[in-house]
Amino acid sequence: MDFPSNPRIAVVGSGALGGYIGARLAHAGHDVHFLVRSGFKEVAARGWQVRSIGEPDFAVQPANVYANASEIGKVDLVLIGLKTTQNPALSDLLDPLLHPGTVLVTLQNGLGVTEELKALYPRHAVVAGICHVAANRVAPGVIVNQAPRGGHIRLASTTKNDGIMVDHLAAMMRASGLQSDVLPSVEEGVWRKLMWNVPFNGLPVALGGQTSQDVLADPALTGVARGLMEELRAAGNARGCTIPPEFTEQLIEFTRHLGAYQASTVVDFLAGRSLEVESIWGEPLRQGRAAGVAMPHLATLYAILKGLDQHREQPS
Repeated sequence: MDFPSNPRIAVVGSGALGGYIGARLAHAGHDVHFLVRSGFKEVAARGWQVRSIGEPDFAVQPANVYANASEIGKVDLVLIGLKTTQNPALSDLLDPLLHPGTVLVTLQNGLGVTEELKALYPRHAVVAGICHVAANRVAPGVIVNQAPRGGHIRLASTTKNDGIMVDHLAAMMRASGLQSDVLPSVEEGVWRKLMWNVPFNGLPVALGGQTSQDVLADPALTGVARGLMEELRAAGNARGCTIPPEFTEQLIEFTRHLGAYQASTVVDFLAGRSLEVESIWGEPLRQGRAAGVAMPHLATLYAILKGLDQHREQPS
């Protein structure tokens, strides 16, 4: 499909991840419009400040920010950074932004997100954005990214005839200072990302709100993390992916370089927000079991996180 060389872009879900990627694109000169529902006044007044480990800091001032999607108008590209717990509001947030050629890129974690988006918008191009970015919003409009070289955005088309368009999106991201490439398979990219998300979002929450460094500092917990990763690798391979054994250790080494990083689920847990239990832990467990893979580590972690999400005391 044809895609404009200078697209009008909306970021829906301008938290740590959406804010970081959108700010990168805006800093490079792209026409980016941010839907900001938390910290709107601060971002409207001060724009975005981004600090990255090993990368130059930068700011986007002023930023195009809106409290309501209808104020943004029609765009050519939507980057969806919402948590999957907010997906019941997708139609209300996206409908005002769409014209017939609008491309939807989901940056969300977990299984089933592209399928849900394609079911809602079958006539629109849907692209999976699989993000290896360790960003935290430390204050309204202030983002710190701990990933080496700014992190990595891997794109995958959900239809066979969108390859040129996805190549264009990846090139646009690279020109904006983001590492980006194109994957041949959405599913393989998602299962590879789950191999990180499941242990390093889940175990720190089960520990009461710790960091990835706390997991790797304890040999027993590191063993549990490896067990989870191997179960997910086996499930992905059983579903037709090709994930080699060495990928587990590559992810562990990547995590060591992040230092004391609190993943997004840990941040949500400590803030008393709902957790993405089903998309990150429940659906992989169900799909892995359906493919004939025993997943005892994941079953235990899923039960713990589901219980915490349902019964934890909300902060005052």
